[in-house]
Amino acid sequence: MARTPSAEYLVLDIETIPDVERWKRPEEPNAAVFPPTWAHRIVVIGCLWLDHSYRLKRLGVVGDPGGGEGTPDERERTLLEDFSRFVGRARPVLVTYNGRAFDLPVIALRSLCHGVSLGWYYREKNVRYRYSEEGHLDLCDWLADHGATRSGSLDAVARLIGLPGKVGVDGSQVEGLFRAGQLPAI
Repeated sequence: MARTPSAEYLVLDIETIPDVERWKRPEEPNAAVFPPTWAHRIVVIGCLWLDHSYRLKRLGVVGDPGGGEGTPDERERTLLEDFSRFVGRARPVLVTYNGRAFDLPVIALRSLCHGVSLGWYYREKNVRYRYSEEGHLDLCDWLADHGATRSGSLDAVARLIGLPGKVGVDGSQVEGLFRAGQLPAI
């Protein structure tokens, strides 16, 4: 997928909760267990879409921010179908932070779970190839020289360059907010 200067960019981040219908937390007391990749139910895909000159085209979320109708599986399937259809049509360069290790594998496995086609993900080599920035720029991987050194958290890197770092909701709060019906806050 050769990129030209006219490439557009889709900065994305997913928020997930454990899929308790398919995965059970270990019953160890006080254990903070991070579910396996396949057991993360996607509740939000946040996006920042930039044109080839890095101008904002759109900022928002994929899917219905109000939670939508239907079962959790139906809502997640619809979210993944919308996302896959958009990326397949627009062919942006994806920009993530640790997306190659988490966000995209979760998207791929959850799509597999729901029978959602991700043709663009499997056909476009540069979306998954870690040494190319033409289809996917994973800033975490890039800043760590593709594994030559340990990466820092996005919060730490942002603070290092003078930005405020994490503000508002962080990943540890997503499940509680979701269970309380606060999807718009997520």
